[in-house]
Amino acid sequence: PESIQYLNNLEILYLYDNNIDYFPTHLPYHSIKSFNLSSNNLKEINNEIQLFEKLKTLDLSENQIDNIP
Repeated sequence: PESIQYLNNLEILYLYDNNIDYFPTHLPYHSIKSFNLSSNNLKEINNEIQLFEKLKTLDLSENQIDNIP
């Protein structure tokens, strides 16, 4: 949901194994430090990945991604 972007203190987000087809948007880019999207159905990552200011760990394993911007 779009309301997740208002979770200003969210640092860790686990969305693994959820059959997600598209990279999620409307996230709190300024606070997330660890993001797990492994074991989904992602085929590409959009440019929003560059908006994460504090991201240290990103797990995209077990997807079908060919290219990361």
